[in-house]
Amino acid sequence: MTGAMRQVVAFGGGGFSQESGNPLLDDYVLGLTGTANPRVCFLPTASGDADHYVVRFYNAFRDRARPSHVSLFRRERGVPDIRSHLLAQDVIYVGGGSLISLLRAAASNEDAAGAVRTIFGGQVVPMLSQVVPPAELPLRAGLVATQIMGLGVTRYILKVPPVVAMDRAQIVRLLGPTMQRYVVGKL
Repeated sequence: MTGAMRQVVAFGGGGFSQESGNPLLDDYVLGLTGTANPRVCFLPTASGDADHYVVRFYNAFRDRARPSHVSLFRRERGVPDIRSHLLAQDVIYVGGGSLISLLRAAASNEDAAGAVRTIFGGQVVPMLSQVVPPAELPLRAGLVATQIMGLGVTRYILKVPPVVAMDRAQIVRLLGPTMQRYVVGKL
């Protein structure tokens, strides 16, 4: 990892996965690392570790970065220590696909669960650290995770009908106060 500030760049579509002839988005992300030859890791779990997706990733990055990937469905291949590998990267691309595949993998595979925790920690903890005292950060981040992961499981895996039927406004109205309390309220 370089000295560049860690950050989350979220985009829905584009980049190597959808626009192979247009490298602008990927170039932008690589430029954020501040290094000429960044370490870039791809997590294709949400697509079920689809081979064509992994090949597309390597084709896009092999000449301008040090690409790698972590397969959570096929653990016999790949890196032995997922957590260390992910933490050593300059960029981690989390591939699009099925949230259901990602959650199912994490529910039944410790390596997948560890990778999800690492990714989640890399996204939520830095945001919370701006408003949460350091001593409270692990607990508050864990409580936020209960809501986010719980919503994902009940809505997309278990498909609990009233939760599936909720629209975005209802989710924000009903879960927002709990999330707010977990972030800045009295525990």
